[in-house]
Amino acid sequence: MLAGAWALATALTWPLMLDLRSRIFGRFGDSLGTIWSLWRDQVYGFHPVGVQTVEYLGAPLGFTRNATTDLLSLAVGFPGWILSAIVGEIAAYNLLVVSGLALSGAAMYWLGRRLGAEPLAAGWAGLVFTMFPWHLERAAGSPGQTHLEALPLIVIAGLHWAEGGSDPAVERSWTRAGWVAGALLLGLVTDPYVGLMALVVAGVVGLVVVIPALRSGARRAAAGLVAAVALPPILVYGTLFAARNGGEGTASLARADSDLTTYSARAAEFVVPTHGSLLFGDETRGYLGAHLHGSNFAETSLFVGWVTIALAAAFLVAWAVARRPTGVERTSAWIGVALVVAGLVMALTSPLDLGPVEVPLPSEAVFDVAPYWRVFARFVAIVMLGLLILGVLALARVQRRGPRWLGVAAPLLAIGLSGAELAASPPAETLRLPPTPAAYEVLAATSPGTPVAAYPLARSDEAVNSTHLFWQRVHHHPLLNGAAVGTDADALREGLVSPRDPNTPPALAFLGVRLVAFDGPATPTPGLSPLSPGSMASLYRVTAAPADGAAFLTSGAGRAEVEPDGRTYRWLEGQVAEAKVMTRRPGRYVLRFSAGSYRIPRTLTLTAAGQRRTFRITGRGRTVDAAFTLPAGVSVVRLEASPDAERIPDGRTVSIRLGSWAVRQA
Repeated sequence: MLAGAWALATALTWPLMLDLRSRIFGRFGDSLGTIWSLWRDQVYGFHPVGVQTVEYLGAPLGFTRNATTDLLSLAVGFPGWILSAIVGEIAAYNLLVVSGLALSGAAMYWLGRRLGAEPLAAGWAGLVFTMFPWHLERAAGSPGQTHLEALPLIVIAGLHWAEGGSDPAVERSWTRAGWVAGALLLGLVTDPYVGLMALVVAGVVGLVVVIPALRSGARRAAAGLVAAVALPPILVYGTLFAARNGGEGTASLARADSDLTTYSARAAEFVVPTHGSLLFGDETRGYLGAHLHGSNFAETSLFVGWVTIALAAAFLVAWAVARRPTGVERTSAWIGVALVVAGLVMALTSPLDLGPVEVPLPSEAVFDVAPYWRVFARFVAIVMLGLLILGVLALARVQRRGPRWLGVAAPLLAIGLSGAELAASPPAETLRLPPTPAAYEVLAATSPGTPVAAYPLARSDEAVNSTHLFWQRVHHHPLLNGAAVGTDADALREGLVSPRDPNTPPALAFLGVRLVAFDGPATPTPGLSPLSPGSMASLYRVTAAPADGAAFLTSGAGRAEVEPDGRTYRWLEGQVAEAKVMTRRPGRYVLRFSAGSYRIPRTLTLTAAGQRRTFRITGRGRTVDAAFTLPAGVSVVRLEASPDAERIPDGRTVSIRLGSWAVRQA
């Protein structure tokens, strides 16, 4: 069974297994960032608990990160660390992807057998759970979410507990409850999304099997199962809660309130063949593309298969009008129905529009209180699990009660039809990784302790950052970019996003950044001279004279915006903002920047080291020269705008527009 599951995963990702060290399945983006994280753990150590000081990103400031959040991916991260030491990080990444597909299918096959199906029917379930479109999309960049094996294992363990024997108080022992807890724990430490799915599955299974136990008087056994299910989330999430204030870097995703709607599912996405379908892609791609609702194909490829739906519906019809299930079949049927309902409730857009009323769904509460989740359409995995349970029960009935030829023909037909309707061109073909650009070869030959700014200077949660991280594996230089969102190191990066801003090269020189890397060719820029130009990447040397200091806004301001001439500015979003000024020696410094007020004149007051400076800012703008006597090191500057900010047509709230800052000693 395991060999067959591995063969299927190999076929779906072909020809990946022929060249594990220079190919990946899917697309560039998150995959490159994951490969980098495997390299990072080899170079800097694997530490899934505590607070880590990070100096290889966000240089020269660095930052601290709460590594305890790595507990949520320990079951994938630890094997990845071991594999990286043996075969290298690229091959390790690929093996994690292929093993995720294989183990998910194998676990589903095992569940099919546990439900009483013969190998062909169980094989149909394993095939569908391996290759349904959303699962292959996850394999194209998120190995943690490819590992869904914990979900069928929880159901298997729950059924094992439910079949305890004639004396539930004895047979449904802590050992059987421990298997449920173990399967749940595996899910909780596989991936944040898989962990939340595992909680839902465990809750559904626990509820379905505990109710009959209570009716039969097995209260002790029921209490034991409830305790066993409660213990893993208490341990995992309790540990995270206890360590929540460790480190500067935020553990949350970069989320907007609109994400709850954007990245939730629509009912049609479950029944319309995916955009990459080999049979129906030409007919459905246009419709799906026109109904992305701000999301993307990777998150809206939720097709579960018409055969899957038909088999599940056939079992429910038989249940309703003919032979009602009993015993294990009955328990399994209720679990299947409950999982489909729970998965839909978690995946669909909240609030659910029912015409005269709108019903809020649990995803709203989860989104509000937990920082790890925003894409609730991913709960299609639970919907698929429930449908496959019902579909396997339908095929198992045919195998048990129909003629032998039908018991063979029915699952074979299901395998053929499901394979055809779910078959898709890979989300992106198996890609060969690009050769190392000459610029990074040159960079690798320079002293590895020198900080490098890799442009575009994107935030750590933006896809292009993964490319910068990927090449850090080659050159080993600390990067100015890559710091966790919300840290001072990230705020410093935001002030330097445009290398063509006149204040950027001097600030880079002050910070000790002597080399600048660009994706592709770079525009000639004063203060930077080409060292290794190229089409894929180019390397420049910082030739500008160092500034006397560096200043950057840390709070109260919007994202940096770049003018056509390369100059940057940021809007103050409220009445109060904060900046920090870095200097190497004490003295009197002038902070120079341009400032313009939105719509009406305002006053801008700067306070630093007990000194206060006030300026009148009009809509025409002006150059501000604010002189302060500052100590060596980092000084805090408080900015106050009066009157307060006001809303503009694009929805933002702004007051004064500030250009980049220059720091010179008076």
